Amino acid sequence: MVVTDTSPPLRTGFKRSLLGALVLTFASGCGDDATTTPESNPTTAAAPTTELRRGFETPIPMKEFWDGTKTLKYTYEMRFDTDGKLHRNGWGRAYYANGAIEREGTYRYDHDREMSERMGTWTYYEADGSVKRVEERGGVPIWTGPDQTTPPPGT
Repeated sequence: MVVTDTSPPLRTGFKRSLLGALVLTFASGCGDDATTTPESNPTTAAAPTTELRRGFETPIPMKEFWDGTKTLKYTYEMRFDTDGKLHRNGWGRAYYANGAIEREGTYRYDHDREMSERMGTWTYYEADGSVKRVEERGGVPIWTGPDQTTPPPGT
């Protein structure tokens, strides 16, 4: 049995276009950039990145406003606990009606008491912004400022 090629022959114009495209492709890789030495262009292994989980490492902000206004009353960082429920877990602030900070510090959810508790250092302010008092609430705060990317224990 003899097998013959029945496909139409390629046209010369197409062959030239294909050959030209290949030559341009190879020629573009032969510039001065290709001759850099390892000393001038060091390569480093990229560290594996893990995506931060919203509500665990990355807090979910919660804001409450004074009635009838756009003035903040409370801001809390919400995070999931080990049961998958959202709680105040992170930095929190309360505000006076004039917009000045009234207090700020860290909340941490307590599974045994089923409530969020104030932990660590809490700072209380007068309505004019001056410090009224600083309290050490005890416990071991995980977060010491807003927007920290640390998950709650066990999550």
